[in-house]
Amino acid sequence: MLWHKTYGTDSSKDWLIFIHGAGGSSTIWHPQLRFFTSSHNVLILDLRGHGRSIDKSLSPINKYSFKSLIDDIYEVLESLSVDRAHFIGVSLGTLLIREFAHYYPERVLSIIHTGAITKLDIRSRTLIQFGHLAKRFIPFFTLYKLFAWIIMPGKSHREARELFKQQASQITQEEFLRWFELTYVVDEVLNRFSIIDPKIPTLFVMGDQDHLFLGPLRQILSNLSTAELVILENCGHVCNIERPESFNQTVINFLVSHS
Repeated sequence: MLWHKTYGTDSSKDWLIFIHGAGGSSTIWHPQLRFFTSSHNVLILDLRGHGRSIDKSLSPINKYSFKSLIDDIYEVLESLSVDRAHFIGVSLGTLLIREFAHYYPERVLSIIHTGAITKLDIRSRTLIQFGHLAKRFIPFFTLYKLFAWIIMPGKSHREARELFKQQASQITQEEFLRWFELTYVVDEVLNRFSIIDPKIPTLFVMGDQDHLFLGPLRQILSNLSTAELVILENCGHVCNIERPESFNQTVINFLVSHS
């Protein structure tokens, strides 16, 4: 089972579950933990091959799929008897939450996305194609650092960029390749995202400097009947780290209105 940790088991409070992105770990949610544990039961976890879930006791999977990864999450919820929860994710974690909501909609009270990946434009596709060409020749950590700089290039993005690089340094080359293979099937997930309205209350918190993913989100937002978008100024891809106070307040306002 994935490494996980809970904060609070108050039956009168809703559960809030944090899902990190590829290359990260649950530590990226540190700016949120103290804030949200006062109002919610909180669950953090490390995805397969990341953080403290780099563990040989996990059932081996030679090739990852989005379904296998969300079933890891489902297993944790079952072990804790968490029937329904609010889910909050960043970057690729937003795709995992979206897939979780597709397969297990009855378990999802609401969704909060930051740095949401909703559609790939020509720049994103070019970046992925380059990654597939280079992954066998360039050490994955060098490639990851390059990707981190392209996605988060600004001076104000430095803290998030450095944190992601620090976390990625713990991942093995083999694990990186397993996760990167998911880009071959990401279009299937994104197409479902853009044409199927889950009718689950959804909040997007995006940075005005998220140059790869904010524009594509705007293109599909009108297709999501229960979605809201909040844009934080002077902020890039990882709003919860770059603008934690504004991010936390935006999210709690949304959660209060959907509890």
